[in-house]
Amino acid sequence: MSESQGKAPASSEEANLNKKLRYSSAVLLPALFLTYGLTMVGESVTQHGFVVNENIATDARIVHQMASVQQTVYRIAPESVILTVEKLQQGVVQAASAVGSAGTVAVASTGTASSGSTPGIDDKELSDRAKADNFLEQRKQELMAVAQSHQGASAIAAERQQWFIYAKSIVLLGLGMAFWGVLFRSMRMLHVSTAIGVLSLLLTANGYWLFVQL
Repeated sequence: MSESQGKAPASSEEANLNKKLRYSSAVLLPALFLTYGLTMVGESVTQHGFVVNENIATDARIVHQMASVQQTVYRIAPESVILTVEKLQQGVVQAASAVGSAGTVAVASTGTASSGSTPGIDDKELSDRAKADNFLEQRKQELMAVAQSHQGASAIAAERQQWFIYAKSIVLLGLGMAFWGVLFRSMRMLHVSTAIGVLSLLLTANGYWLFVQL
């Protein structure tokens, strides 16, 4: 009689423990898997954003360098540059009528009439070159602004990606603890796994909204 009474409380405690384990694991495991999915989505999105912004910033810097080279050519050797196709055609016609075929070849190759006398640069040509220089300068400033903007965006994306990596590593630890808790029937492990899951969820939220920055 006493033996059966001693087994009853033990079986009752075991049943309560099994019930707690079932309820806890039924809530904890889906929550951890959901958090893991959020970290994976966030990491993928931020990685894509980092690559796109970095490519745009790189392209803008390359075009900025090209514009700088072109502007330097305008400033150092303006006579060697044909600003427009119309100016090239006009120069060829004028040179052909003035100095013949030799002048035509010179204009086609250098953009100025080459004859016995030194060619002059009219006011319109100077104005065109000044406009070209101003345009390139303005374009360089716009390109630099674009490069800096997207460089900043890529830096933010890289920081957000780091938070998602931290959260993913921690949530994987929480999943491991949860499985071990169920396997060894330990509520303590499940409690630790719950705390880890809350921490990983906070890190995931920070990856999306950057409440705290490194």
